[in-house]
Amino acid sequence: MDEYETESGIGRFAVPKFNGSDYRQWSAKMRAALMGIGAWRIITGDVKYPGESTSPKELQSYQRVNEKGFALIYTCLAERYQMLLDDETCCNAAWKLLKDNFDMESRARLVRQLDEFFIASSLNPEKKL
Repeated sequence: MDEYETESGIGRFAVPKFNGSDYRQWSAKMRAALMGIGAWRIITGDVKYPGESTSPKELQSYQRVNEKGFALIYTCLAERYQMLLDDETCCNAAWKLLKDNFDMESRARLVRQLDEFFIASSLNPEKKL
C-alpha cells in the first residue's frame, strides 16, 4: 500500500493512500497526522480564516498550516480521488467533501433523514413540499 510520510513536531506519520474503502481507518490516521502539523484545528473550525485586520505574519502562518493540511490530504488520496478536490484549496473544505462522500455513518444518517422525510410526506400526501 502506498503511504505518505510527513514530519511533525512530534515525529513521523505514515498515512496510507485512501483508495475508496475503509474511510474510517484512513480518516483516523489522517486526523492524527493533521493534528501533528497543526491543521486539525482549522478543519474543526476552532481556528478560522483570519480577518482583514490580521497582521501579515498571522495571515501567512494560517495560510502555511492550511496549505500543509490540504497538501497532506491531497497526497494521501489515490489518484482517481484527487480530482474530487480540484476546486478546493482549504483543508477544512477538502475534509468535509471527503467525509460527505465516503463516511458511511454520514451517509447512513442522510438515508435515515430522507426516509423520515418521505414517510412523513406520505402520511400527509396533500401537504405540499
